[in-house]
Amino acid sequence: MPGDVAGVGDLTGLGGWSWYTGAASWTWQLAVSSILGIKFLKGAVCFKPCLPKEWGQARVTLSGLKGEMDILIEDPDHYGHGAIEILLDGKKTGKPVGCIPGCGSINQGHYSHSGRLTELIKPESINIHRI
Repeated sequence: MPGDVAGVGDLTGLGGWSWYTGAASWTWQLAVSSILGIKFLKGAVCFKPCLPKEWGQARVTLSGLKGEMDILIEDPDHYGHGAIEILLDGKKTGKPVGCIPGCGSINQGHYSHSGRLTELIKPESINIHRI
């Protein structure tokens, strides 16, 4: 069996598929939650990216029944983490949280690293302009 992690003796063929399914789900969680820094809160999405310094940027599209968020995370100086400058639909907010878009709408997010993150704000205090 390809990818069989228990390929010795009497255990041959017994471990491959559990390795695939478990590793895939945890790798996805690592990428979304830790590297891209995307966390879902009550009616909002929180961003606190920690990109590998070599990347420089990442683009993410979050799609759901209520709409889409197209997100560009930029790290031109290759900090990897820290404060982020945030633009939602072209307007500077300075807040690391965005509302999940309404039915059929698309929000554009642009996040740039610029130092240290010092404040976390509540989702209900955000005003997002639709495009």
